[in-house]
Amino acid sequence: MAALQALMLVALHLHHTSHRDACWNIIGAVVRIAHAVGLHSDDVTAQLPPLVRELRKSIWWSLPAFEQLLVSSLDRPSAVDILKSTVSPPDERVLGLMNPPEYSQWSTRLVSLLGSACHARTSYRPMLRNDETLGPLSPALSALRDLERWKELLPRFLQPGATDTTAPCYIRPILLLEVQYHYSVIVLTRSVLLDHATAFSGGRRWPHREGPRTLSNECRASGTSLCQTLVKMHESGCFDPITGFDMFYGITGASVLILEIVIMLKEGSDRTQTSTLLQEMAVLAEKHLRNRKMPGTLRKWATLISELPGMIKKLHAGQQRESARSAGEIAGTQHGPAI
Repeated sequence: MAALQALMLVALHLHHTSHRDACWNIIGAVVRIAHAVGLHSDDVTAQLPPLVRELRKSIWWSLPAFEQLLVSSLDRPSAVDILKSTVSPPDERVLGLMNPPEYSQWSTRLVSLLGSACHARTSYRPMLRNDETLGPLSPALSALRDLERWKELLPRFLQPGATDTTAPCYIRPILLLEVQYHYSVIVLTRSVLLDHATAFSGGRRWPHREGPRTLSNECRASGTSLCQTLVKMHESGCFDPITGFDMFYGITGASVLILEIVIMLKEGSDRTQTSTLLQEMAVLAEKHLRNRKMPGTLRKWATLISELPGMIKKLHAGQQRESARSAGEIAGTQHGPAI
């Protein structure tokens, strides 16, 4: 167990210090070692002491949670068939973890749903423009319904609103659960949103059928909620810019906001709230960039977040010049050439 924990710490260090490929290789080795020692099955641990048994469960669930983040961000196949895992959630009381009640039960279920989202997104990407794989019974929409059902059944004391009355040590776990939920939705739906924004930018007609429209709207909503939750974490003083994946979630949410603003620019709709939220994310990133302990990978993502509002301003200025040029050409055509 100590060797597995040490290797996972090495992988986390490599990930945060701009060696994500090396991290991927280490995690692959850890997955195979975990299978070799029976971490993937509760049957192997039945005769072990309670503390050892729960520790093995905790290590096992930490492993696919980390690996699924790499799978979803690097777009590579998973070495863990998390959908077939029979390992029960660890007991926080035995391990003495400072988590809310039932937290492990709901967080491990969310890890499985992220694995389902990673699997389902590949079923519609190659044929996205033809809209032939986005029917009501498609894997993508089925995975989305599973995520929504998880959200609906989540106990009230684990929902973001509970942070106003809960113990301070529970604020981060509760908000992180919300962040991970919206990240899972984004992983499932962002290919559709990207196709939506690309179609608008390229002057191509985007299909307004129910499947693509639902996934695109869900991605935009989750991007907004993800960024709002991260801002709340920052204001609560529980944002982790050094050892956690908070900045990774930040660049994911900010990227969705960028695509949403591109669509809004083409639609001519009001983008004030979205632009304000993107600016808040940039301010958050700039504040944490002053922390000298922030590792290289997270610093790169924070730098990108801080630069996104300037990118939008340039895009808007370019669109205004194009609109003015088009208006001038139309006026010249109507009044004839000047003498």
